[in-house]
Amino acid sequence: MLKIKVCTQNPEGPCAYYRSLGVLSKLSKISNEHIIIEAITNFDWHTLSDCDIVFFERPRDEALLNAMKFTKDFGIPIWSDVDDDFFNIPKYNPSYSHFIQPSVRNWVEQCLKLSDVVSVTTTDLKEKYSKYNKNIHIIENAVNNYNFPITSQPSENPIVNWRGSVTHRNDILSCFSSLVQLSQNNQNYRFNFIGNDLWYLEDKIYNLKIEQPLTQVPYFKYINQLQPQIQISPLEFNTFNVGKSNISWLEGIYSGAVCVGPDMNEWRKPGIETYKTQEEFYEKVQILISDKKKRIKNFYESLDYINENLLLSKVNEKRIQLINTLLKR
Repeated sequence: MLKIKVCTQNPEGPCAYYRSLGVLSKLSKISNEHIIIEAITNFDWHTLSDCDIVFFERPRDEALLNAMKFTKDFGIPIWSDVDDDFFNIPKYNPSYSHFIQPSVRNWVEQCLKLSDVVSVTTTDLKEKYSKYNKNIHIIENAVNNYNFPITSQPSENPIVNWRGSVTHRNDILSCFSSLVQLSQNNQNYRFNFIGNDLWYLEDKIYNLKIEQPLTQVPYFKYINQLQPQIQISPLEFNTFNVGKSNISWLEGIYSGAVCVGPDMNEWRKPGIETYKTQEEFYEKVQILISDKKKRIKNFYESLDYINENLLLSKVNEKRIQLINTLLKR
């Protein structure tokens, strides 16, 4: 038996779903030994004495650093997971004023250095964080084929879908005029946005529908029922976004949609239409709207790649290998 205790500051959130509790809880399904996963909030000897590894999700503040120091002093291996570039948060991100502080950067650096192993989502993050820790493993985000297996076919519903948080305002604005033009030139299509604080789209995007953010289970139920035809993932071309993963693509395929995303490394995947300019963004979306055969071709190219490489049942094998290396088995 192996016990991993997980430190997450938002156990109900999407990061926990994709990177900590949601994925670690499935390890026993592919392991030869029983693996117990427990969330932990209080760090003391009696709360740690029965565990083999402590997993830290996105360690980035003084409280987590102190918890890591205590764990290290108690002789328990530390596994950290980081899915964003904390050193290059753009100014338009609401978290910028926090992460720009020298003390915060120092906490992040010290957390990385204290970790026995660090897992990240992308090649870019591994390259950036290798300065602070040489034992970094890329473990991609994956489709949870235990709870939400992909059963969709290429959708023919005239819906263009976007999902995200307020942190993506400048990303949407980077392709805003193209979105307006697309909605005007394709008035039979619904332009669906799942997120908050999207007031700037109102009265600009034709046939706009804004859906408030949903928690994980209602969200997957909603997009599976929505079955959009196209999933758009506009991102501003900056250092921070280069390190981001392609979860929007995975969720798009789950819901029956083909994806348009930026010409960045993580988006150069089979079936994704990538763009370099706002004008090219318009062209790629319009092509998918107009060409049914291409939509179907792209969908199955993406689906085949995901089934081969990005199902949680397969990606979790990397976590098993990491655990074995960490415990030197």
